[in-house]
Amino acid sequence: MKSFFYPIIFYGFIFFLWSNSSFSQEVSKPSEDSLITNTPNIYFDCRFCDFDYLKREITFVNFVRDRKLADIHIIVTKRNTGSGGDEFTVEFIGQKRFENMIDTLKIITLESESDDQIRKALTQTFKQGLMRYIAKTPIAKDISINYSQPAQTQEIKDKWNYWVFKAEVNGFINGEKSSRSFSIWGDFSASRVTEALKLNFGLSGSYNESKYDYEDYKTLSIRRHKEGSGSVVFSLSKHWSAGLFSHINSSIFRNINIETSLSPAVEYDLFPYSESSRKQFTIDYYVEEKYVKYEEVTIFDKTEEWLTSGNLQTSLGLIQPWGSISISLNGSHYFYDFKKNRLQLYGNISLNLIKGFSLEMQGHVSRIHDQLSLRKGTANQEEVLLQQRELATSYSYWTSIGISYTFGSIYNNIVNPRFGD
Repeated sequence: MKSFFYPIIFYGFIFFLWSNSSFSQEVSKPSEDSLITNTPNIYFDCRFCDFDYLKREITFVNFVRDRKLADIHIIVTKRNTGSGGDEFTVEFIGQKRFENMIDTLKIITLESESDDQIRKALTQTFKQGLMRYIAKTPIAKDISINYSQPAQTQEIKDKWNYWVFKAEVNGFINGEKSSRSFSIWGDFSASRVTEALKLNFGLSGSYNESKYDYEDYKTLSIRRHKEGSGSVVFSLSKHWSAGLFSHINSSIFRNINIETSLSPAVEYDLFPYSESSRKQFTIDYYVEEKYVKYEEVTIFDKTEEWLTSGNLQTSLGLIQPWGSISISLNGSHYFYDFKKNRLQLYGNISLNLIKGFSLEMQGHVSRIHDQLSLRKGTANQEEVLLQQRELATSYSYWTSIGISYTFGSIYNNIVNPRFGD
């Protein structure tokens, strides 16, 4: 029963907050995320877009999560051009009150342009295409070279109260004469996001089975994983946030029968959160209390234990015309023994150094001294080759680096899709 002690406290706390009428009323109405009446609902079907950036730049429409709820469905596709750039095709499909209103715009980008330049050009194209529809709405009078927020806005009743749910199940099977494998995994999530409060809950699980039968060698490998999580994040100011996180999981590979935890945390962003689509430098600190019950006795002769740890993480993210940078440094330790610790560094840098020349580097390195759940005893050859158990290590890493240089005509904007790109 101890293993469920912290999740019960966590979800009880969430229920208390939600049942408090004054608090519920306050967070259910986003202060800066108000829906505008008499303006189109837009659904973007674009896997290349930075949606946070779009929502901040295109403030005269309502964004919806389902195309059937939209007045305008915007589909964005791209194809490579002869000069190494891209041709983006933006199709505006009118629905409901804009039935039969269909427009198509195209934009050509160069290989040498940065992600920031491309998203600015796409956003400008979206604004231009939307003007035909906006002109037929009452808010047309508020549109000028620079858009001014209407003096009066009205909240639109949302029967789901900003909750979004997602369920997913996937399966995979392959085989040949001497081997076969089967896996299935699924997850369920629920989230509610407003300016004042962010709630996220999720459940996931997976089952992987591999069978080998070659001459006199036969073996069956099975790996299972179950996980659940919950979080509540409070917006305290333009720079500060506070959160409470709960987690429960089970993993045969990591020798964990059940692990459950509760973690309060604070975060400070050097830049205002409103600028997060362009730049972010955050410092997070977590204190985690967890209970762990192991499948087998560990190298420290433990079958179960309570653990308290601290985790400090800093992250930097920048998107600029010259490229983008994403770097994070994460350090954690157990309070009962500071020698039980882990340090992780991740970086992703994409630079447009000179016209046509770009450099991209990414990598991850970890210094590991906190593998408390390792099974006691020596792993046999089968467990090592089939990755049936976690092995002891003091470090891990991976890295990649690449450069590219494009030269020649920049005016070859012709797209020829024959036999592919």
